[in-house]
Amino acid sequence: NYLQILSLTSTLELNWPQEFQALFLSQEQIGSVAEQIFSIDCFISKDNGTIPLVYARLILFNLLPVFASLVASLAWGLYGRFKSQKNESTAKTGFIATMVIILFMAH
Repeated sequence: NYLQILSLTSTLELNWPQEFQALFLSQEQIGSVAEQIFSIDCFISKDNGTIPLVYARLILFNLLPVFASLVASLAWGLYGRFKSQKNESTAKTGFIATMVIILFMAH
């Protein structure tokens, strides 16, 4: 959300102060580095399967929240089981908070 608004703001052709121009430039560089580091296309394209790249990406990104939910459920379940009874409510609260964050990011 923040980066989208910042990106949109930087495209406006206004006479920005030097500090804002430096901020826009640094945020743009950070965004481009993150995009270059995390490229699903390179990972998927190594597999010369019969599924086109577009559909493979669609399947992967739709299954990602499910896998993240399963990992969170397992992690918080183990935390609640191996800690004292007092921490069981902490594990439930942590699991709910984690699920809200995962669903927000999937949105």
